Amino acid sequence: MKKAIWVFALVVVLLAVACRGAAPPATPAPTPPSAPAPTPTPTPTVAPPAPTPPTAAVATPTPVPPRPTPVLTPTPVGERPQQGGILNYHDYTDPVQIDPHATTVIGDLQVSIGVLSSLIKYDPRNPFYIAPDLAERWEQSADGKVYTFYLRKNVVWHDGTAFTAKDVKTSIERVLGIWDPKFSSPRCGSLLKPLVEKFEVVDDYTVRFTLKFATPLFIPSIASAWCKIASTGALERYGNLSRPESLVGTGPFVLKRYERGVVFEWEKNKRYFEEGLPYLDGVRHYILPDVATQVAGIRTGRLHIAPNFPGFTPSQAQQVVSARGKEVVAFRWTVNNMVGTQLNARVSPFNDREMRRAIFLALGRQEIVEKIFERIGFPCAVLDPVAYGEYALPMEEVLKVPGCRPEKSADLEVARRIIQQKYPGGLELEGLVRRTLDFVPTAELVTAQLQALGIRARLQVLEPAAGLQR
Repeated sequence: MKKAIWVFALVVVLLAVACRGAAPPATPAPTPPSAPAPTPTPTPTVAPPAPTPPTAAVATPTPVPPRPTPVLTPTPVGERPQQGGILNYHDYTDPVQIDPHATTVIGDLQVSIGVLSSLIKYDPRNPFYIAPDLAERWEQSADGKVYTFYLRKNVVWHDGTAFTAKDVKTSIERVLGIWDPKFSSPRCGSLLKPLVEKFEVVDDYTVRFTLKFATPLFIPSIASAWCKIASTGALERYGNLSRPESLVGTGPFVLKRYERGVVFEWEKNKRYFEEGLPYLDGVRHYILPDVATQVAGIRTGRLHIAPNFPGFTPSQAQQVVSARGKEVVAFRWTVNNMVGTQLNARVSPFNDREMRRAIFLALGRQEIVEKIFERIGFPCAVLDPVAYGEYALPMEEVLKVPGCRPEKSADLEVARRIIQQKYPGGLELEGLVRRTLDFVPTAELVTAQLQALGIRARLQVLEPAAGLQR
C-alpha cells in the first residue's frame, strides 16, 4: 500500500453567476453577517492560477486592444453617484500576505488595492484604457525606449507626509532588487526586470525609465496592481509591507483595521487627489469562506455586492433574486477559471507517468460540472469557448480527447488496468483541499470517483490562506 500527497482541483472553465445588491450607498451600513456556525463537514478549495497582467500595446492615451466582453445589465440613464455610506462586500479568503510587491497571488491584493496608488492604472471607467494615477501624464521617446512620467504635485500620504519622486524611486528600486538585494518581487519585479535598463529621478516630480528595447509590455506592466507605489517613510520604518500599519498609501481609502479571518475595513481618504472621490465613506470586506454564508449575506441585504469571481451558481443566484426581487441585479459573467488536479510528480506514485495518466483518464469531469457547477462550465477546456470564440479549441474536438470523452467506460478500463498492474493491493493517497467555496464537495466527488478504481483518498482540509502556502 502506497501513500502520497496530492492536491485536489478540477479541470473546468466556469461561467460564473454573480449578484449585485442595489442598496444605495447613502444609507447607514447594515449589520455585518453573523459568523457561520461550525459544520460537521468542512468545505475546502483549490486556488485558481492568478491571471497574468494584460500584455497589449498601449501608448499614452491609446486604448488597449479590445477583448471579448460580456453583456451586462446597463446602468439606468440619468443615474448619478451618491456620496456617503459604507459598502459591505465579501472575499472568500484572507490574503497570504498583504505586500503587493512580494506576492504572485491575486487574492493577496485585496487589502492594498484601494489603499496604495500606482504611477498609472487601468481606467476603472473603461478598463481598455490606461489612465493617470500618481503620474498625471507621460511621454514616450521616438525610439520607444524612454518613458518620462510627470508626477502630481500636492499629493500626500495617509500619514500627512508629501509624496515625491523619491517614493517612486524607492518602490521601483525595491521591486528591481536594488533597494534591498535580499528582497524578491516575483510578479512586479519579474515584469520589469527584463525590460528596464535604467531608472532615474529627474526632479522631485519627474521620473524616467530607459528600457533595454522598445516593447509594448512596459505600460501594461507598470499599470498593474502588482506595481503599487509605497511610502518610503513606511518602508524605512517597518522594513517591508507585511503589517497593516505599513500600508501607508495615497489611494482613495485608508486601511482602518484588519482582523484576520473576520474583516478588513477601509475608510475614506479625505485628502485623496482626485476631486470628488471616493463616493463612499468606507468599505468593509468580510472574510467568508463558506458559500452558504455568502449567499445568505446577499439574500438578506447584509452584503451589498457579490464579486464576479468565483460567483454563484444559477440556483444560488435564484435564491437571492427570489428574496430580493428588483432590489438586486443578477448577471452572468464569463470567467476563464481553469483549475486542475495537481499531482506531486516528485514522489511515488506520481513520479510514474503511467500513474498520472491513469488519474487523468479516471476523472469524471462531466459529472463534476453537472453536480457541482450546475452545468455551468466546459470539461477539459483550456480556453472558454464562449469568451474566446474561434481562439478556443471547439468543444467537439476537446471531447474526443481520452479522459475528456463523455463516455467514460473505455477510459476507466485503461485507468483500472494501470492501477491494478502497479498496485494490486490498492493505493492510499492524501488529498489537500482548501476550506472555501465549492472545493470540499468537488474533492469529495473526485474521491468517490477514484475509490471505484481501488484508490482510497483521505482529505486534509486546510484554511484558505494556509492552503496557498502548501
